[in-house]
Amino acid sequence: LPGSYNVQILKKSHGVRNWDLWFRFAGRLIGLAIVQQQLMDVFFSRAIIKPILDEPFVLNDLEAVDPAMYRSLKYVLSNPDTEDLFLTFSYQEELPFGEVRTINLIKDGQQIAVNNKNKHKYVDLMLKSRMSHDIEKQKQALVSGVREIVPLKMLKRFDATELEWLISGSVEIDLSDWKDNTLYSSGISDQNPVVRYFWRAVEEFENEDRLRLLQFITGSSSIPLNGFQGLTSTHGQVQRFTIRLIYGEGLPESHTCFNRLDIPRYASYEELKSKLLYAK
Repeated sequence: LPGSYNVQILKKSHGVRNWDLWFRFAGRLIGLAIVQQQLMDVFFSRAIIKPILDEPFVLNDLEAVDPAMYRSLKYVLSNPDTEDLFLTFSYQEELPFGEVRTINLIKDGQQIAVNNKNKHKYVDLMLKSRMSHDIEKQKQALVSGVREIVPLKMLKRFDATELEWLISGSVEIDLSDWKDNTLYSSGISDQNPVVRYFWRAVEEFENEDRLRLLQFITGSSSIPLNGFQGLTSTHGQVQRFTIRLIYGEGLPESHTCFNRLDIPRYASYEELKSKLLYAK
């Protein structure tokens, strides 16, 4: 499910034939998606988003990339007795077949202890290494592809969060916005009992279930930067979410090409909720 993970660059990706062309191609796809205002059903980590904008990393960027290291570095900063951690300006990296190598963050880093005076420098170097080590060339190829389509001065109009929304949309559903931008066909309104059953069910869903429902209806779980008013059809035209009531007792039916959900006229809330959960 989009939003449940972030795409990162694998260190081993340089071993793929023509890897530089593939990364440049991926960057151009991202650029085209931005220009054509088409959401991508993929979410990129800040290790990719920040370089596109030529912005420096901050510690919070690491949380989605490497949660364990993020917590460790936060602990280093908050610990008043850093010397007791016995850290140096180096770290161990595991290699294939159980081998281990030492990476020095600075010259002779293995011989330089981390203390309260230099721990901020240590954390900064660890952050940069984790976000860039062994993937710098791949990252540069991807960024160059993006900028072939969208110049940096245009990208600079956005911050990292805005660029994420522009590329992939939001993953947090604003239920009020969804309701306000819903159309009703077959002569019904939001006061129809079945429609009220529907919104009651969606209100009770966790965000993940709401995203799965949205994906069932529209073919994508991404929400446009400007909210539900920006939903589009498969032809790229604005097409808001529409509810239509139908006869029968089967499952709700989705029409992803024009963002419509056909709901049978269920007699009870319990029946609607169970059928909706099964359908999505």
